[in-house]
Amino acid sequence: MTQNNFFAGILGVTTPPHRGVDTSRAAAEKIAPSWTGIKLMCLQEIVAAGPVNVLEQTSSGGMTADEIADKLRVSILSIRPAVTTLANAGVVMDSGARRYNSRNNQTIVWVRVTT
Repeated sequence: MTQNNFFAGILGVTTPPHRGVDTSRAAAEKIAPSWTGIKLMCLQEIVAAGPVNVLEQTSSGGMTADEIADKLRVSILSIRPAVTTLANAGVVMDSGARRYNSRNNQTIVWVRVTT
């Protein structure tokens, strides 16, 4: 991935996604001023966590959206769409590993895309 594509993936989507209903649109508009910052913080946490060993599902490396939300003390409802936007832009990817969140659900462990 070239540096221009990398930053385009982070900065390209300037408004948070929403479902098109009034409450979803209102929530997206509310966080819009901090949207790029939220994406950058998510990416920073994923990169800092390093690579994941998919053979050791419980090992450190990579981060789940829940782990990012907990660490940053930001609502998971803001973090999940930010991570999804980064994944859709090709900046982060599903490592194949899974970890359990606080609700005992398996969640994707995200890692930075490297070329």
